[in-house]
Amino acid sequence: MAKEPEKQTGGLLPSGFGPVLRRIREEKGLTQKRVGDTAGVHPNTVAKMERSEIEPSWPMVLALAQALGVDCTAFNAAPADEQPAAEEKPAPKKKGGKK
Repeated sequence: MAKEPEKQTGGLLPSGFGPVLRRIREEKGLTQKRVGDTAGVHPNTVAKMERSEIEPSWPMVLALAQALGVDCTAFNAAPADEQPAAEEKPAPKKKGGKK
């Protein structure tokens, strides 16, 4: 019998796909049912993906992107308020020493 893959982080997958899927769906004003029907999956499957309980296959990512009206790269983009801050350069050192 095939061994089931171990769950990570208490049953949640670490990819970050789920929260992005939820954010895009909510921004578009769509329900899980509407996205699921358009993408060809059960709304419960959409819910599980949003909770990071399951990962979508590549064909499912494409179907979800089409159902949401976005490019598949949208799932990699973090919203502006989650973008990493620009790295600050250290202040230049003053020349000369203590006298």
